[in-house]
Amino acid sequence: MCKHCVVAMIIFLAVVIAGFLYLWNEAYGAEAKSIIINEVAWMGDTAEEDSHYNEWIEFYNNTDSPIALDGWILKAADDTPIIELSGTIDAGSYYIAARNNETSTIISKADLIYGSRYYKHALKNNPEGEDLKLINAEGNIIDEINAPGGWPAGNNETKETMSLVDNAWVNGPTGGTPGEPNYTQETSPEPTPEPEPEPEPNETSPENNAEPNEEVQQELEKEKTSKHLSEEEQLEITASEEEPDFIKTFDIVLSEFMPSPEGADSENEWIELLNTGNETIDISNWILDDMEGGSNPFIFPEGTNILPGEYRVFSADITDLALNNSGDNVRLLFPDKTISDEVEYSRADEGYSYALIENDWIWTNNATPGSENEKPDPVVSSKQQRVKKVATKVAPKKEDIPQEQENETITTEEFMAQTTNKTGGAGGLLPFTIGILVAAGGGAGFFFMRKKL
Repeated sequence: MCKHCVVAMIIFLAVVIAGFLYLWNEAYGAEAKSIIINEVAWMGDTAEEDSHYNEWIEFYNNTDSPIALDGWILKAADDTPIIELSGTIDAGSYYIAARNNETSTIISKADLIYGSRYYKHALKNNPEGEDLKLINAEGNIIDEINAPGGWPAGNNETKETMSLVDNAWVNGPTGGTPGEPNYTQETSPEPTPEPEPEPEPNETSPENNAEPNEEVQQELEKEKTSKHLSEEEQLEITASEEEPDFIKTFDIVLSEFMPSPEGADSENEWIELLNTGNETIDISNWILDDMEGGSNPFIFPEGTNILPGEYRVFSADITDLALNNSGDNVRLLFPDKTISDEVEYSRADEGYSYALIENDWIWTNNATPGSENEKPDPVVSSKQQRVKKVATKVAPKKEDIPQEQENETITTEEFMAQTTNKTGGAGGLLPFTIGILVAAGGGAGFFFMRKKL
């Protein structure tokens, strides 16, 4: 082929490839950035307590049409976390996914509340980062943050969020701009001046001569009534007014707990609650406790809500409850100290959780804190490895067996050793094997000699 022909062919192929890439971008490029990851609070929020749990992620719809997010996920490379999105994000609007924690300052603005304080729902903090992929219902990657070696922006000390400004990740303001356009500390918008307060009415104004409102009137009536009550009656009324308000529902149940975890019990024990109902339940002032006279009871703080179907884990480093490995009770009580749910258990093996599975409490080596309980893995437990001693004589009646002998156990290895000794072991098999070999050799020799003759 001539030199000019080769050059022409190369130019032709380059034009074809460029055209293909252009058409591909026209067809799929719009979808690839239809939704973007716009702001990440990997460091949590500005709450005074447990702020590092209060992570949130903001998405933005780049298109002119609403987009349904059912079936979409935000997934880390190590599957920690995996956030399942739902609902719809309107055109040119923001969508906030907030990690579920009672001290979060962002939950009231969130479109989606996910996970819990459990580590599987957490974003890594610097110096580590995450490789996050936003994947649509068809399995296509729509947006991505590739930062496994550390987040490109954000500050864990000042709580400045990681914000996307002019297609670059920069430090946003402290606490971020959830649901609003992003900006940096240097480009913060001018604050809107507050309106001047209206002058208070003077003594001669008509407002001061008006009748007291209904609330004030009720207080005045209460004062008048109290003057005619005895001291005992007044104390009863005061006590009833101070009693905390709560809804007495049995939809919150004990679901799973780990009395004897691997490692330090005081740090790794946990108790899981489940909301079996269809409504969010406020468990403020409810009580979590072990058996009476044990650990100091834990009182849930104000604003503790459990969503419908949510599995919420409370670890020992929060509750200060110490569950006994030899057996204990786990109790959930209403604010008036009546029992809401209670579970009693016997000796706990290390690494086994006690879980409510198909309306039955069982020990399982497949703990699932923060998610639906699962049956144990099909492995042999230490209890299943014990076998009864084999009797060498006729077994006596059960009532004739001493208690100590009845409870005596033997390991599988000892059982096999005893069985081997009773059948002769290797010593019994060796003569039998030699006899077989001699008989076979003799038979072969006889057949050979007969043939020669």
